Amino acid sequence: MDGGEINVVVKQLNKRKSGEAFHLFLKEPGQNGEGLSEFASPKATKPRKEISLEDIKKKIESAESRRLAKQQEIIEAAKDKEEKLLQARIRRNKANDKFQSQAEENLKIKLSKSQVLRDEQILQKKEKLKEMDERAQQVRKEKEKKKVEEQQNGQEK
Repeated sequence: MDGGEINVVVKQLNKRKSGEAFHLFLKEPGQNGEGLSEFASPKATKPRKEISLEDIKKKIESAESRRLAKQQEIIEAAKDKEEKLLQARIRRNKANDKFQSQAEENLKIKLSKSQVLRDEQILQKKEKLKEMDERAQQVRKEKEKKKVEEQQNGQEK
């Protein structure tokens, strides 16, 4: 900047729908192009952490335990759902049995009432028939008496 040149590196990115996109990196004087400025790439400036075999095994074990825990939760949820369905089925069967027993009891009561009414009606009809038969016999007797009286009156004349 004090009379020297400013080195500029232009890196073209993938084209976008709205146009082209660029990253602009300024080199500091004295680097001679060997390195980019501190804004170049955050990944390049961070040192990589070495991963040991033990860390990998721990991660695998923790992933396996999470997988097993998730699988256990799914199994427990399925058991709970099955238990709820079983309880609902039991309640439904109890309600059906209760309804069926009540319906049978009501039907028996209705049948007994209808049988009693039928018997009463039959008795009433029998009594009515007896009364009618008695009345018919009285009428026949009266007719016979009248015939006998007419015959006696006819013989007397």
